[in-house]
Amino acid sequence: MDSTISNKSAFGRFKFIIITLLGLIMFLYKWPQLDQTLFLFVISTTQSLTQPIIKHILALFLLVNGIGALLVSGFQSAFFDRHPIFKRAFTCSKTRLAVNIMAPLIVLSSFVPQFTYLNDLSADVVTMCTTVFVFLTVSKLLLPLVSEFGLAEFIEAYLTPLMRPVFKLPGAAVMPILTSSFVSVTVAIMLLTDQFYKGYYTRRESLFITTCLTLPAMPVTILLCDLDGLSSHWGLFYLLIVLIALLLSILLIRIPPLSSKDNGYYTAKPDSIPNPSHMQAGTLKNALDNAAAKALAPHDTPLKNLRDVLLNMTSFMPFIVVIGTFSMFLIYKTPLIAWLTKPYALYMGLFGIQEAHTIAPALFLNTVDVILPPVVLKNIASETARFTAQLIFMTQMTYMAPFLLTIGIDTLTKPLEIFKIAIIRIILLVPMAALTVYFFFH
Repeated sequence: MDSTISNKSAFGRFKFIIITLLGLIMFLYKWPQLDQTLFLFVISTTQSLTQPIIKHILALFLLVNGIGALLVSGFQSAFFDRHPIFKRAFTCSKTRLAVNIMAPLIVLSSFVPQFTYLNDLSADVVTMCTTVFVFLTVSKLLLPLVSEFGLAEFIEAYLTPLMRPVFKLPGAAVMPILTSSFVSVTVAIMLLTDQFYKGYYTRRESLFITTCLTLPAMPVTILLCDLDGLSSHWGLFYLLIVLIALLLSILLIRIPPLSSKDNGYYTAKPDSIPNPSHMQAGTLKNALDNAAAKALAPHDTPLKNLRDVLLNMTSFMPFIVVIGTFSMFLIYKTPLIAWLTKPYALYMGLFGIQEAHTIAPALFLNTVDVILPPVVLKNIASETARFTAQLIFMTQMTYMAPFLLTIGIDTLTKPLEIFKIAIIRIILLVPMAALTVYFFFH
């Protein structure tokens, strides 16, 4: 019996090491021949192959979702009561029902040239959604290599003693944090969503990670620094992003609304997930044993992963289309954003941030798309002002897609809660950014 257990444990360790190593190479190693990671190569290749039809696929997806929501939540068809998967996908509030109906109409209008006004507003949003659709689908099929075979459990054994007292998180939380930095925020939130549903994190822990400890992806920050003429300062720029994010996180987890957030799990914590309070941390044997147990546990099939990602996208993809299009209207067709961001400009001015009235309107652009703020900021003459503004925007990380992804996580949060956290982050972030630039950039 002992021999059988030993052989099983050895196989679990072998499985953990081989599959996890393959996943890390795929996600982190930049192949010279490809000039990118294998993961990004697969993503870009898939996007190229599907480019001629992906907008049609998105329109069909949203149309099916809209009709399903209308039948289940609008007409409350009894047929769907016998099919739980349809009930889960299409049951929604009246507001979400309206969004689910509007979203396919916006995408379908892009095929009709006569809808010039609407298409001008929605073009970039629809394009972004097609990219997100492919990105999330492929990611869901590949992410299990680093999320399902013990890497989080291995790291957790070492980091729990640090993560718990400092950030009030299990050590496994380092996985979505590192994923956001090396891959993308979207993938990190997608990884965390899976882990939240499976009982890795409580609601408070999950909301904290998504709103405070996700870091901007390194490739994105390199691109944005280049757009603003700051590429020579990228190393310092990213170091300050990490420093500010850590300081903000230490403060935010200890004050409302995060400190008062419900700390219950979405589901019962599975036995295959180590309980940090009973874990002997810091030894290689314990770390490998935890990882081996996870590697040997049952895993979802690729077909189930594909089904799950499509179901998850029904909760946020329509919001991206509708709210994104409306946001573009507010930005380009009304003076509302300039009025709303005036207090923000005055607040930045209190800390000596130059050209604050030019920088402030980009705050709203930052909630729509990561590329839009540097388009505005590149026209600012002062390099210090550009550096400070970009530091604030990149650390704030309230882009539309991650924002809506977080709201789409069932029972996790509400828009008002996200808004409160964003406001508190801004209040704390502006003086932190001004001080760090003063001491490190001059």
